Amino acid sequence: MVVSARVRQQQEEQLALDQFRRVSGLLPGTASRGADPPDFIILNGARQTSVETTAFHTGTEGKGGSKAAADESNAQQLTERAQAIFEATHPDVHVEVRPYLMRDRIARRELDHYAELVARAVADQVPPLPEYGHPLTRVDLTWEDLPEAVASVLPHITIARWRPERWKPERSSVWLLGSVGYAAIDVGELLSIIGRKEQDLPRYRAGFDACWLLVYGLWQASAFFDFDYLKPHMFTSQFDGVLFVDAGTGRNVQIA
Repeated sequence: MVVSARVRQQQEEQLALDQFRRVSGLLPGTASRGADPPDFIILNGARQTSVETTAFHTGTEGKGGSKAAADESNAQQLTERAQAIFEATHPDVHVEVRPYLMRDRIARRELDHYAELVARAVADQVPPLPEYGHPLTRVDLTWEDLPEAVASVLPHITIARWRPERWKPERSSVWLLGSVGYAAIDVGELLSIIGRKEQDLPRYRAGFDACWLLVYGLWQASAFFDFDYLKPHMFTSQFDGVLFVDAGTGRNVQIA
């Protein structure tokens, strides 16, 4: 089943908060969902703390939002749709698929079209079932090995096929979309995010003993930020605390 954008966002927010609390030991207590804003309420005895969360994507504060984040979203949706199509037609084939997509060439209106092409290309190129004693077989394909119609957005893909008795994931296939890029270094983007989130504070801060903002980075190229450019309390803010957190590891800096 394809996860909706809203559900995925809530899962990312929960992961970022959980990882931060695990690594830092800060914000103890019982966390529950808030009214958005804030995203979370943490109750520790009689003390209530609000935590507003927001994902970092480079270029978000510009006109039209982050183009890189939009491209990544399209690539993720294409991958999920292609996986659903493949699994519906090949439910007994266990493969690990790693597509490398040209994100800036994928328009939202073409997602279904390219998902069909990618699913068909994977089905046509699935390696043979591994022999007994061997867990998997693998193929590594480039644009020269793929149909021209799909190679324009999929220049490289690897497909590994597993024997059924060695397959562990709950779904019949796993599709892993890779992401690479340069880490952001413009701290002005973070300051803009803080200012935007501060505009909502008067709506809810009176009901809490403290209000925190958690800006989190993800495993997407547009969401990488170079921690070398982050310094403790480099900004001032109306929030009681502002954090930048790597959602995957929990690494964090309190930037205000």
